[in-house]
Amino acid sequence: MKATIVTYPVTINGTSINNPKETYPLLNYNNITYFPLTYRYATTFFGWSYAYTPATGLVVNASNINETTPTLTQSIKAQPTYRSEKIDINGKTKTAYITEIASLKDYEIDVVFGQDNIGQTETLESMAKRNNALVAINGTYFQAYDDTLPKEPYYPIIKNGEVLHLGSNGTTVGFTSENAMVMDKLTLNVSGTTDNKSDWLHSWYVYWINHTPVPNQNSVVIFTNEHGSYTDFPHGLSIVSENNKIIDIVSNQNAPIPQNGFVVNLQGVEIDSLKNRFRKGDTINYSVDIKTNNNDWTDVTTAVGSGPRLLTNGAITVDPHGEGFTEDKILSLSGTRSVIGQKSNGTLVLMVLRSVTIQEAAEVSLKLGLSNAMCLDGGASSGLYTNGKTVWQPGRELSNILIFK
Repeated sequence: MKATIVTYPVTINGTSINNPKETYPLLNYNNITYFPLTYRYATTFFGWSYAYTPATGLVVNASNINETTPTLTQSIKAQPTYRSEKIDINGKTKTAYITEIASLKDYEIDVVFGQDNIGQTETLESMAKRNNALVAINGTYFQAYDDTLPKEPYYPIIKNGEVLHLGSNGTTVGFTSENAMVMDKLTLNVSGTTDNKSDWLHSWYVYWINHTPVPNQNSVVIFTNEHGSYTDFPHGLSIVSENNKIIDIVSNQNAPIPQNGFVVNLQGVEIDSLKNRFRKGDTINYSVDIKTNNNDWTDVTTAVGSGPRLLTNGAITVDPHGEGFTEDKILSLSGTRSVIGQKSNGTLVLMVLRSVTIQEAAEVSLKLGLSNAMCLDGGASSGLYTNGKTVWQPGRELSNILIFK
């Protein structure tokens, strides 16, 4: 473990310390704050006498301290720790590359997209550093293999409390506004209205959010700003809205997405089914209903879907078939796995495991003391960044990551 420069607020007797600009900054080691014993701190802030001579050396005397005791107020953020550990699973040695955060108090948790747009890619380290992350791990599965398609995700994503991508399979990990972690299978249903009416003539539905459809097939898709400035999809009928007002309706055009708006794109039979429900000048709104098996998600602000689930309340609950996975690399084969989980004491655990099956990933997680755990995207997407360094390098650029800062 290395000492780090203090970034949390520090106040001494009502004076705020701008630590990054200090010539001799405060340091944090093992959650203890260390002050440099400089003349400025000793005399100005603590009221001590401070003198140095060749004969006596440095003499610090606190006997003349005034009646006001110096006070230090700080919000101590638990610093991430990293290690590699070998674990025996049924006679086989597996190596885990592990980052832990003892408490998520005072952390900001966010989903970051490549180049800040859904469908673009960027290196893990670049995304982590430009967002000042202490820790980052790869996120959900995405279209990584076909260079003719946008690198869009497959599973649910929630950012700043807004659902930005849908998905029906797997497990989703979420964090509330108080940074409590939840895991569950989500069912997401999107419903829209126009003219502030919810009757049949003013209601509409959605297939996907921020997921580019196949041209000329039946679909209803919402594109938000997180997709970019344009839909990049010159097909079908696009309803352009700004500040919840329909401002334009265009056909077969690469429609702009207003800064405070979204675009609804209709294709195939959905054009004739829904086009009369949208009129220029009408109000337009949509909402996403989140249904789960066990947890309350009303306060979840950040989430990424992936899976499969490994542990539930300290028990192995591996069921990739039941979560909708069909590929052998998930069902039976060994591979590199990224895992996110939490111990019963609240410690967040992020790790990369080499050459393990999903069942073995669950067994490793259990041996390491996790209570709840699930897989994120894996293989060449697996990546882990901790304290300014990429400790596990992905084999490709990523579409999305989960950061802690």
